[in-house]
Amino acid sequence: PACGEAETVDAVVTSVTTEATYTAAGAVVYTAEAAFDGRTYTDTQSVTLPKKEVVFAHSLTLDGLISLNFHVLGLDAANAAAAQAVFSLDGASVETVDTMKYDGTYCVASYAVTSKQMNDAITMELYIDGALAATNEYKITDYLNIVENTAGFSEKLVRLCESMMDYGTYSQRFFAHNTGNLPNGGVDRIMETVPSGIGTMLDREALNGQFAETDWDIAFYGANLKLDSDTDLNLYFTYSGSAYKSLSVTVNDSPAEFDIDQGMLVVSIQGIISKRIGNAQTIAITDGETTVTFQYSAYNYVNNVVTGSNMPTWLPELCTAIYHYCECAKAYFGG
Repeated sequence: PACGEAETVDAVVTSVTTEATYTAAGAVVYTAEAAFDGRTYTDTQSVTLPKKEVVFAHSLTLDGLISLNFHVLGLDAANAAAAQAVFSLDGASVETVDTMKYDGTYCVASYAVTSKQMNDAITMELYIDGALAATNEYKITDYLNIVENTAGFSEKLVRLCESMMDYGTYSQRFFAHNTGNLPNGGVDRIMETVPSGIGTMLDREALNGQFAETDWDIAFYGANLKLDSDTDLNLYFTYSGSAYKSLSVTVNDSPAEFDIDQGMLVVSIQGIISKRIGNAQTIAITDGETTVTFQYSAYNYVNNVVTGSNMPTWLPELCTAIYHYCECAKAYFGG
């Protein structure tokens, strides 16, 4: 062309795409190539493809412990198979690693806490093929607050969440855990009183009379409810000698055994789920010829605490909260 005139030439544009993943961004690299006046000209432009995102949702499971379930939506089957969840609690070191479960729609991993930890932050790091894909932080109380403060949830579920909030508050106070960060801002709710005489009534004198007729050298002493790890009902027996070693124990027809704790025999009924905290537990002790059977429930312990005197600070309130938690769980789940 003449000097000063412009000429348009066609360019060949090609592209190379690196797909984004859940752990890294992708890119499309465009290359334009044109020939003019015996020379080849090339230009390259890159467009970033954002990293694939996942969506987190949450639910609760109420067994002996209280589990926060992290649901991860958006993973395909291949990535779900390579996914792992790494948990930490309230900024502490890594607590557990759980292979994700996949049902074709979403992955789920669960982290269990005790009642005193319901207001502690649980952090889940999602790894795929060993690389960090996403992080999510949530509390049990976040879920409870949503239910309590959002219209449309059933009254039974709202009542259950309210009872859990109270349960967590008094657990934190009793165990002196994270007391500067109580659910409900530490405001005491007005709770109904525990009905008198709840629990399976145990005639301790008659029971120990049965034991006295044997040569086992044991006697029923009492019980406690363990809440700082799992929901366990522990039954204690005094003993002398070693005759107890020949005894067999069942709880609700399932084999159990005596342990020794603080100089006493103890039968531990572990992992009692929320709606069954008040259920009667049937304990049978036998030497093969003689069998002594009796019933006891966590409500016996609750009743003894709320009607007793000189109890540790916050324990009566905690037992009252446990009672309402169980009753609300029964109303919601049935049973």
